[in-house]
Amino acid sequence: MSNKLLSNFKDIALDLDGTLADTVKTHTQARLEAFAIMAAQMEDPRYLDISADIHAAAHSHGSSPLEIIAWVLREAKITDSTNTEEAQKVAAIKNEIYWVLASRGLPAMPGAVHLVGRLFVNKPGRLAIVTTAHLDTEVMPFLIKHKLARYFRNERIVSREHFNRTKPDPEPYDTLLSRLSLDPEKTMAVEDSPLGVESAKRAGMFVVGIATTHTPDQLEDHPYAPDLIADDHKHLASLLGL
Repeated sequence: MSNKLLSNFKDIALDLDGTLADTVKTHTQARLEAFAIMAAQMEDPRYLDISADIHAAAHSHGSSPLEIIAWVLREAKITDSTNTEEAQKVAAIKNEIYWVLASRGLPAMPGAVHLVGRLFVNKPGRLAIVTTAHLDTEVMPFLIKHKLARYFRNERIVSREHFNRTKPDPEPYDTLLSRLSLDPEKTMAVEDSPLGVESAKRAGMFVVGIATTHTPDQLEDHPYAPDLIADDHKHLASLLGL
């Protein structure tokens, strides 16, 4: 079944954030450093006393740094629901730190580098990336750091600069399909989030959800559920017969 599944598809499109790159880890590191700076600037130790549980859950409580930080501040009882000024200050500091870290190359998800290598052996020249990350400051530093750039030709990387409407809109995947004249029914997408899964499904593609940043239940409990769910990269490789 595994080998047959992989042979059904000519092309494989991979998300970056949470699928290949451990962006959550980097965002969390940048957020913690920003809170430490705020604690010093405001002379307020509460910014350092926020529990690890709150920080660990933060990434699932917003789609932007500002939303996530605002949630953390409310959960920690530092601000109330009407106060966004403090969140804006922290977000500005956090974003500066994140871009410095990202420019050095984001860390890879466990098993992601090996998976890409095995996929390339089976689908040489047929791998693609579809991401809301930025090409020069996130995608390329990641690919270069982990020696993956050789697996993805430039025209097969669709990043934030290449579309107007982000996931869950199908435009990111539609852009890839149109650019390369790909058949959506012969193209597999691998995504870690419900929004990414929806984007690829609405573009008419077969989608594998990988439970790295969301649980299998969170991926399934959505109007656009993935066609298949892998627990992690090792499980995905096994499902695909790699």
